[in-house]
Amino acid sequence: MPQKTEVLKNRMEQLARSLQNNSDVLGLLGLGSVGGEIERLDDFSDLDFFLIVKEGKKADFLKDTRWLSLDGARVTWIFQNTPDGFKLFYEDGVYAENAVFTSDELKEAEYAPGRWWFRREELDEALKNPSARVRDPSRNHADPNDADPHDATRSTADPEEGAEKRGGSPGVQVPSRDSSWLLGEILSCIYVGMCRFQRGEKLSAWRFISGHAYSMFLELLEMTASERGVEVSPEAAVRDPYSIERRIELRQPEIEDCSSSILLGYDSIPESAANFLDILEDQFTVPRVPADQIRGLSRLF
Repeated sequence: MPQKTEVLKNRMEQLARSLQNNSDVLGLLGLGSVGGEIERLDDFSDLDFFLIVKEGKKADFLKDTRWLSLDGARVTWIFQNTPDGFKLFYEDGVYAENAVFTSDELKEAEYAPGRWWFRREELDEALKNPSARVRDPSRNHADPNDADPHDATRSTADPEEGAEKRGGSPGVQVPSRDSSWLLGEILSCIYVGMCRFQRGEKLSAWRFISGHAYSMFLELLEMTASERGVEVSPEAAVRDPYSIERRIELRQPEIEDCSSSILLGYDSIPESAANFLDILEDQFTVPRVPADQIRGLSRLF
């Protein structure tokens, strides 16, 4: 059986070969550990990449995602997390995050230095590196409520921002920040957090699970309170628009037990992840594929 790092490289090469046959595709740009930092690639890496397409073709690749499935590597779970792209699992457990851009959009995108796995001559090779621009230093410290903290392929943190707001491609659908979207983000944050933990990045893992994922879990509980039969008094229903945590114990009585089970701290990250998944499965319909991947990682400890 090939090493995971070889599987990841082969997957990018296979995807590049497949996309070369599509005349609407201009390039495949790998990012992070399959990009300009490929020396970091390890058994707990995932695939971060941008697909660069011709003007007017972006919406087609977002609507029809069959281009992501390959011979022997079928996509088994996918959801659109931004107006530009997806998070997904392949059948062999490889996790990927991607975005689809035109070349003009790529010039305005925020991303880590990349590596071309495939590029047509008409696409400027220099675009593998982000344009020189002043970066907001606060973006180096992700907000716990940031919807997409996995920043190698950061495009739009909140889907409500919309491709149109950034002057993006016409016809692109903006995913709704609904319960399904929140659940997908929570699961992907827990998974990425556990991968970070596996390579010794405990603080990052703690932040992904107890910060990013848990903040969205609070939002999910609030959004689904009525359908879960949670009755809230008028007094308790008043939310602080700047802090979802304020008075949440009054609005969501189960939150104390949830917090005690999930927020176990820096030294109990696998237990936190496992308990988090159990609580999600108890209250919501959780997709099997990401749940199995999270459970597999949390059981290693």
